Amino acid sequence: MVLKIVDKELGWAGRARYFLNITSSPGNPVLRGVTMKSRQRKPDDKEIHKSYMNFQRPKENRGNVVLFVALFLDFLGLLPLVGEPFSLSFFLLGAIPLFVMNVWGIVYIINPYKYEHSYYFFMGVLGIVTTFVYFVAIQKMLYLNLDTKGMFPVIAGGVLFIILLGGMNWLNIKALYTGTYARLQRHETSRLQFGMPVAGISYIIGQILIMSVKGETAHFSVMIVLLSLLSVVTAFLSIYLHRYYYIRQNLEEVKRVYPEFNIPKEARLRENQ
Repeated sequence: MVLKIVDKELGWAGRARYFLNITSSPGNPVLRGVTMKSRQRKPDDKEIHKSYMNFQRPKENRGNVVLFVALFLDFLGLLPLVGEPFSLSFFLLGAIPLFVMNVWGIVYIINPYKYEHSYYFFMGVLGIVTTFVYFVAIQKMLYLNLDTKGMFPVIAGGVLFIILLGGMNWLNIKALYTGTYARLQRHETSRLQFGMPVAGISYIIGQILIMSVKGETAHFSVMIVLLSLLSVVTAFLSIYLHRYYYIRQNLEEVKRVYPEFNIPKEARLRENQ
């Protein structure tokens, strides 16, 4: 009915102007879609750089060290290694790097302000070490608790370990330089944000396939899957290594934005007086 009235009163020219006015309306869904796409522009180098310089406070860094060392490394990592049947070889393989990380972590608990930069290096190494300790614990349960034979589990598990760490860091670098982090900070969605969960799920599926070679009891199967899940979390921490070197390469820029970065607490207090 509306088309007939427009056509009758204004002709084809009026009809064209009528539709032009409708489609140019701010409430038009087509226009909203075009506008949304225009907003999802690719971030520039400045935005990409800024997205990687979103630092936590030193007190929060201290809390992270306590949490991940005490809970994820010491408790969850050491518990399977001291369980029955006890193996000195497996225990030492996991306990030696565990001990080193505990001693090293004291530095960031005592003075997180002075060592604010190297904190990122520590967290990256902590992620690798904790993931390795979980790997050792999984192998211990496979060979001693479940009486698995042959070299397949340790070789396949080692390959999955390398793929998990490498995949996490590759996806982190890709997400940074393609502007994914910057878009996420603008609350925009991207398919790349699903890459890291996919890498973690692949690792867990791989561990399940290893267990399927031999009929496993439900108890230890659940423990192995849980450690695999935790490995995804700890492997994610390894991306802090790249962040450490990125900060090192752009330290002057960091100092311009955060003048107190990596300065002892006492010096910060004097500067603020």
